[in-house]
Amino acid sequence: MISGGTLRLDGGGVADYTAIRMRAASGGGDQIRISFRGDNETEYAQIVGKVTTPASGSGTATGGSLTFRTATGQILYDRFTILEGGNVGIGTTSPAYKLDVQGTGYFSQPVIVGTPTSASHAATKSYVDSSITGNISGTANYISKFTGSNSLGNSVIYETGGNIGIGTTSPGNKLEVVGGTTMLGNGAWPVLAYGQSGQRVSMISDVGNQFVNIGNMLADGTVGADRGGNLTLFARLTTGALDATGGRIFGGRENAISGDGAGYLSFFTTTTGSFVERVRINSTGNVGIGTTSPSYKLDVNGNTRITGDLTVTGTVSYGSIGADWLNANYGVWSNSNLYMDVDNNNDGSNFFIVRNGADATTLQLDETGNLQTSSTIYPGTGSAIQSTVGIYSPSSGLAFLTGGTTKVFIDSTGNVGIGTTGPLQSRHRYDESKWGISGRRDRFRRRSGCHHRRDRFC
Repeated sequence: MISGGTLRLDGGGVADYTAIRMRAASGGGDQIRISFRGDNETEYAQIVGKVTTPASGSGTATGGSLTFRTATGQILYDRFTILEGGNVGIGTTSPAYKLDVQGTGYFSQPVIVGTPTSASHAATKSYVDSSITGNISGTANYISKFTGSNSLGNSVIYETGGNIGIGTTSPGNKLEVVGGTTMLGNGAWPVLAYGQSGQRVSMISDVGNQFVNIGNMLADGTVGADRGGNLTLFARLTTGALDATGGRIFGGRENAISGDGAGYLSFFTTTTGSFVERVRINSTGNVGIGTTSPSYKLDVNGNTRITGDLTVTGTVSYGSIGADWLNANYGVWSNSNLYMDVDNNNDGSNFFIVRNGADATTLQLDETGNLQTSSTIYPGTGSAIQSTVGIYSPSSGLAFLTGGTTKVFIDSTGNVGIGTTGPLQSRHRYDESKWGISGRRDRFRRRSGCHHRRDRFC
């Protein structure tokens, strides 16, 4: 026993070593302890050496462990253990690894991790099977990022239920981005830019023309007519609802012939929510409005209104091919007079013809210049003149009218009627008062040298 002094041990020589050897007395057990006590003889620390191989009392010791204990509230606890195989445990007396720490850890210098030898090793995973502390801060579900050279924090990427959100914490799809996006590239890759402000999507290439491809390629490898891709442009239809209305552009195949490249482009609109095709451009370039099978460069099924100029350099066809089929050439002479040359069913007889709603000819100019009408010819353009003065040809003769009534009529035999449409002789006067007093008429006859009977026209 040494009291109030220092124990010093010196070796016997250079080749010798100095050691303190402690051995339990016979029956003393398998542990040898070095205790550290205070003035009150209370232990506050302890180093324990323990025989581990063979089992207690079964023979000469060949293996052992070393444990370091400290006291809390006068109770000693195992803090650090070194097993006979060299595994070191902190917070555990049975370490399974070279360093087995049951608790948190901090390293002021980098931790070097060797090449993994098992799929369960952390270096082969995208996660670690434990929480990490240190210079780290963050919020649950956010993907972390380096906020400094040696610190981690939240990024803008959020994961929930397998969906990834950028700029949102409630993504409804596998990837949902709130805000502008830009995909940059070079060479054969285009640039895709999307801006939330104004809702614009742009595809820009720094090397040449690029394409947006929307297609139909069925997994079974077959081809079919009317297969293709749609581009729908729409807006909300009902307040607060997810329905929509707008227009659609469709491009697809014209037939189901393998290797045939004939395709068409269609334009759709809607009034009831179902899209209806309005315009089609077929594989030959024909444009159809109101028809899906245009036979001409412009094929319109329905009424047409043109408020501007219409210039035709070819043939204009009227009606169906048959007896009523008319080809018409329109043009303007150098003096700006309008002309129209009409060919009746391609028989070479050119004439100008006007028909009414019942398909009856009302005005006809034949190839020799003869003008025929079944109605009235009015001079001038004013409606007042048209209603008072005119020439027309009934079935039995020719009539001249003023004030809306017939005044002179020539029948088919040459008889002329004034005031009557049924003359009985070459000159038939219906009203004697139309000629004034008889003396004035007699003077007219004498001056003109006309001698006749009173009832005959001179």
